[in-house]
Amino acid sequence: MGLDEVADGVFRIAVHSPFGTGPTNAYVLRGDRVGLFDTGPASPAAREDLLGGLDLLGLGPADVDLLVVSHGHVDHYGLADEFPAARVVAGRRELHKLTDLRHHLEQYASVTRDLLLSWGVPPLQREGIAGFISGLLRAATSIPGAQPVDEGCVLDGFGSPFVVRELPGHTEGLIGLHRGDDGVLLAGDHLLPDITPNPGLYTLETPPGSGLADYVTSLGRVLELGPMIVLPGHGAPFGDAEGRVTEVLMHHHERLEVVRTTAGDGQTVFEIASRLFPGAEPGHVFLAGREVYGHLQILELDGRVSSSTVAGLDVFEAA
Repeated sequence: MGLDEVADGVFRIAVHSPFGTGPTNAYVLRGDRVGLFDTGPASPAAREDLLGGLDLLGLGPADVDLLVVSHGHVDHYGLADEFPAARVVAGRRELHKLTDLRHHLEQYASVTRDLLLSWGVPPLQREGIAGFISGLLRAATSIPGAQPVDEGCVLDGFGSPFVVRELPGHTEGLIGLHRGDDGVLLAGDHLLPDITPNPGLYTLETPPGSGLADYVTSLGRVLELGPMIVLPGHGAPFGDAEGRVTEVLMHHHERLEVVRTTAGDGQTVFEIASRLFPGAEPGHVFLAGREVYGHLQILELDGRVSSSTVAGLDVFEAA
């Protein structure tokens, strides 16, 4: 657990997470009120980190009256029920994940099961991915009273106002908070210092969509905001948002060509992902497939790959 003041009235608490992305950053917002931006997952270690950080600030759970959830991944809101007095808000397109986590994961698992078959993922890996998804129930609980916030909503009481900014892509309804007076952007997992977030899988769409195109658009929104400092969901705060956005856009541009070339004269999503990410564990096989799927959707829209269905498998071929 670590605690540091990363901007005026904004304190970062590094909270333990078991998901391989390093600690989750929870941010305490202090002013006339006390707010919290993300919490970390539900686990004894994460709880100790979060409540210990609040204690160092002379605060307890009852002092938090607003909890902003950046997006509906359990490593970012799993401890929300530690703050019964707080109003919990999230992006409108994330709300169904928070208010009924079990139903969300059941629907997500059902859609994913069919998608993995069309991707050509072997049975053993499919079982591992199903277990990974069902295991997410242990890292959070539902928040029936969570409420939506939309683009442009102003949050007062924490010094200069924060404005909600919708930054979809990593998930359908990811939100950040922007403070224009000093250029602070709480970005959640949208923009990270060392890794590129996996594009979301939009399972409420038919057929399921990838968030990759939205993600690229949202990177442009960050450039428009021009933040002086980015407070990410994982990793250390950083400046030069423009430079980091440029790096990420270059990465995706290069990955598009790699995926197109790897598709060659006909490959499934799983075959392409296996070449790009050899030896991945089940959870990472799923993430690798999602990334490849997102790039293939863009390439197909651009006419750079074509697809056909062969014996129930979606096969992609470079155009």
